[in-house]
Amino acid sequence: MNDIDPNKLTFILQITNATDSTFWLDDSSPTHPPVTRIDKILPYQTVFMVFEGDPHLKQDIDIDYDIKKEVFTTYICYTNYKQKVQFDTTLSYCHRQIAGHRIPTVELFWETNAFSIGAEPVTCGAALENENPVYPYSYKMIAFMTPSA
Repeated sequence: MNDIDPNKLTFILQITNATDSTFWLDDSSPTHPPVTRIDKILPYQTVFMVFEGDPHLKQDIDIDYDIKKEVFTTYICYTNYKQKVQFDTTLSYCHRQIAGHRIPTVELFWETNAFSIGAEPVTCGAALENENPVYPYSYKMIAFMTPSA
């Protein structure tokens, strides 16, 4: 039985900790917190988190062409008390005008970011995998933490 709601945007975040430090949950987005919450990431461990959001584009009579509008945004932070790492993502869209008064097209923008702040730098990265450009736009983000050289 499939218990995933087809009207929910499902975002899966995969984090791989390739350091010898344990990272604890520090902060997460109040608007779209993780459905599956991971309180700590052990050294050399890979964890998966699920986030959910409303995948509907804003319905408005007045269309603003070429202006990005957010559909879904979230972030999560972990710390080892020397270093803080943050992973965030945003799904945005904008309408593109087509000549001849035809129906405008919608362009989606997937943005991912991973960075660290602190005394002992940790190299972080993020990339999209399996992005879905059709409703409900569900996708997966792969992120990693590695020791800086």
